[in-house]
Amino acid sequence: GDGINDNVEFAVYSDETIKVSIYTMDGVAVRELEGQYVVLWDGRDNYGRNAPAGPYLYIVEGGGKILKKGTVVIAR
Repeated sequence: GDGINDNVEFAVYSDETIKVSIYTMDGVAVRELEGQYVVLWDGRDNYGRNAPAGPYLYIVEGGGKILKKGTVVIAR
């Protein structure tokens, strides 16, 4: 690849609709997404702007439970 990573895929196999919440490392909400099984984040915030390069926290929820959490890095 060319080092550009602005599509992040969250794949969770749950019968429920999954919700992905993305935050800056200091806890500011950047984006909320919903989908079935696979949710793609295009690296933009809730206003459609490109999120700055760097690490972000994510939380994946389904059926009222946290299914997965961790960090993801956007490189531009």
